[in-house]
Amino acid sequence: MGSDLSEEEGKMLIYILLAIISPVLLMSYIVIRKKSETNKSFFQTIKTCSDENFILQCGIISNTKDALVALKIRNVIAKLGRVPPEYISPHFRFTNEMLHFYFWNNFDSVIFANELQKEIQIDDIDLEKIKHPYSLDKNYDVKDMINIILKLRK
Repeated sequence: MGSDLSEEEGKMLIYILLAIISPVLLMSYIVIRKKSETNKSFFQTIKTCSDENFILQCGIISNTKDALVALKIRNVIAKLGRVPPEYISPHFRFTNEMLHFYFWNNFDSVIFANELQKEIQIDDIDLEKIKHPYSLDKNYDVKDMINIILKLRK
């Protein structure tokens, strides 16, 4: 009733499966390693940005409520990217530099909205107005996102 494979047929099947799977695994390893090397290279070139310099580059007056909110937004961006806030520059574009950070290369608007809402008080309605960073032009950067959120809070 059953069509059991002979021992030799079983071995042949294993060899065939290995021949099919091996190149796929090798290519996956190469892609992951290359991305890891690219990210390592990127992180070695980052110049950290102090809170004061960050606020200045955003064009926000220091020691204001907007400055505090901007730093909180930066903290959310950094937390999701699993890096210290100093690694986030206002001029990092979401379609370029931010892709090197965890989460930001696979953006989830619900997670971002939840984290943002925990950090700053913003209405659900306003959260819907925050654009998906990759649906905008290729030069959309952290500073642009912060300015949009600051406008929504007013």
